[in-house]
Amino acid sequence: MIPPPCLATLSIRSLLLLITLVVALPAAGLILYSGIQFRNAMFNEAKNDTAKLADRIATDQQNLVAGAEQLMAALSLLPEVRGRDAARVEPVLRELRKLNPMYSNIFIADPRGTVWATAVPVKPPFVIGDRRYFRNALASGRLSSGEYVVSRATARPALNLAYPLRNVHGAIVGVISVGFVIDRYRQLPEQMKLPAGSSFVLLDHRGVVLSRAINPESFIGKPYPEDEFMKMERGPESGTTVRTSIGGDKRIISYRKIRLPGEQSPYLYVGAGIPVAMAAREANKALTKTVALFTSFLVLACFAAALIGKRSIVDRFKLLEDASQRLAAGDLQVRVSELVAGGELGSLGKTFDAMAEQLAVREAERLKAEAEKDLLTGQLIQAHKMESIGRLAGGVAHDFNNLLTPIIGYSELLKKDLKGDESALGRVGNILSAANRSKEIVQQLLSFSRKQVMEMKIVDLNQVVKAFQGILRHTIRESIDIRLDLTEEGLCIRADGNQIEQVIMNLAVNAQDAIGARGSITIGTSPVRIDDEDARRHPGAPPGRYLVLAITDDGCGMAPETLQRIFEPFFTSKGVGKGTGLGLATVYGIVRQHGGNIRVESEPGKGTAFRCYFPLVDELPASEQPAMHIPDLPAGDRRTILLVEDNEMVRTLVSELLKRQGFDLLVAEDPKQALQLSENRSLDLLVTDVVMPGMTGPELHARLLDRYQGLKVLFMSGYSDNVIARQGVPDGGMQFIQKPFSIDEFARRVETSLAE
Repeated sequence: MIPPPCLATLSIRSLLLLITLVVALPAAGLILYSGIQFRNAMFNEAKNDTAKLADRIATDQQNLVAGAEQLMAALSLLPEVRGRDAARVEPVLRELRKLNPMYSNIFIADPRGTVWATAVPVKPPFVIGDRRYFRNALASGRLSSGEYVVSRATARPALNLAYPLRNVHGAIVGVISVGFVIDRYRQLPEQMKLPAGSSFVLLDHRGVVLSRAINPESFIGKPYPEDEFMKMERGPESGTTVRTSIGGDKRIISYRKIRLPGEQSPYLYVGAGIPVAMAAREANKALTKTVALFTSFLVLACFAAALIGKRSIVDRFKLLEDASQRLAAGDLQVRVSELVAGGELGSLGKTFDAMAEQLAVREAERLKAEAEKDLLTGQLIQAHKMESIGRLAGGVAHDFNNLLTPIIGYSELLKKDLKGDESALGRVGNILSAANRSKEIVQQLLSFSRKQVMEMKIVDLNQVVKAFQGILRHTIRESIDIRLDLTEEGLCIRADGNQIEQVIMNLAVNAQDAIGARGSITIGTSPVRIDDEDARRHPGAPPGRYLVLAITDDGCGMAPETLQRIFEPFFTSKGVGKGTGLGLATVYGIVRQHGGNIRVESEPGKGTAFRCYFPLVDELPASEQPAMHIPDLPAGDRRTILLVEDNEMVRTLVSELLKRQGFDLLVAEDPKQALQLSENRSLDLLVTDVVMPGMTGPELHARLLDRYQGLKVLFMSGYSDNVIARQGVPDGGMQFIQKPFSIDEFARRVETSLAE
């Protein structure tokens, strides 16, 4: 919309002044309206305050009546009271009055109204037969109220309650009465922080004033204005009105009626009032203050409009104009958004900056992309390198297994042939020890490449730790103390013992690197139960029973940023060439393969604690199978075995073992030759390598099954479990034996395969 010509010619400062005035008019209306609303709210608050004061007094009075009734009922049951033993009763009454300062007097009268026991000494005769509370108590036989009287005992205005005194037969033989201190609420308006001039009034059933907060002496004992009392008497149980008080001023007044059970008319009226002038004074002060502030604001706004017009608009336009000329001259480093920040002019300044900023952003993005590419390339190269090392380790392990198989086999055969020659047996034993140690090194290579064969069985974790302690002691330097803190319970898990040892070794070596010249490593076990809350806070371990393997040290600890990455492959806090970053990643993988979870706690300078959680099982460890001796088969029980093995040394050893067992043997160096040798022959068992040139062991078995239905098979291999699984060998069972193997184990597997 195009503005009128008269407005278009005005300066910016003039337009701002005009806008200020236009905006101020509705603002003034809103301020006045808010002031009126505030004044009404103050009146409503005053009404609520009077109602609260009346309710407070009414509630307190009802509680007083309930307490007094309980007191008089208890007194009526005392034997001394029923026996009219004044000498013993009056000390009790005086003590009760001392304990209850809200009572002006406590006394007991006979049926004629003569008081025979009183808490406040009175010259006889003390007769109350003319009192309303006395007559009503005798007539109704229940708790009764009185009216305004001047107490004969205290000579002060009083309000009494009376309770019938009955003998053991239930007949009324007197009255117990309690008088109230009726000026006890004098300080209540001040305590409730009500406006100055707030007051209350207590009226008896006739409308006679019992008490008043302001100038009580001028009103106590006098009747309340008749018209106003009739309105309360005939009105509802409570109400709030604005009217003239007995003091003659305009007040907001709330009232409440108080009755005793069984009495139709109220025995007490409670009124509470706040002067209207006081209620309105705060609202009027707020309204006056608001108007004064608005007037000051309007004057200041008009002055500020002229100043804003120059500094915030005119001067900023000049800055934009100068910046535009510099940009046009080719100064790409110029920035104007900071000079004219804010509003539409600030948006225009940002547009000026966009061209130069885009060039900087694009250059930064290019550099970032190149850095990310270099990082990913480095990680990929590292991953390929580690994968290549893993494949190399797996291949080396396979070749070593083929070499170790005849070494271990022939050594065991030599031990059987050299019985009695202790010197030769010792040398053969040394060969076997070296071979078994080489076997352990092969297992470590497979563990490093994460291609080790997992042999899961029930193990006692405490026994695994104790058995491995000696090896660990030879690995960790002597200046570090190795301590065991094992649970006394014999608890078991389903695990591969070798892999558990690998976990202990990796964590212990890691702890050694974190310890200085001296320190300690503690290996502990303990049962725990993970509940739903703990499982929610630590994902990876479902609720259940676990056995914790804890390895703690008193080394240098780790910073939080290191803790977040310790299980990442290739991450290491050691220097270049001092760590592969696979140790803890391998530990994590082994624990997870066992269905467990691992947690770590560490602080710089306070050491580190790794806790591995393994699911508990209720089974016991399986007893070790006794070594099976190689049987000499009877000549009439000869069976035929087809042996297929491409490694000559392994083939020669296995052939000799099978011949010693008394089997008829067909020996082939590859599957093709095996198929030729087996034609028109009877076969009882196929013993074959898994990975061979031209055809795998499972493929050869499948071919032979076409000729020999139900042909038994025993697979051999020095490869890892995942390589074997890819060739189609079933997982676990007695159909597979891992190289290198002992001759007793091989004999047992052959016999078991034939017996299946």
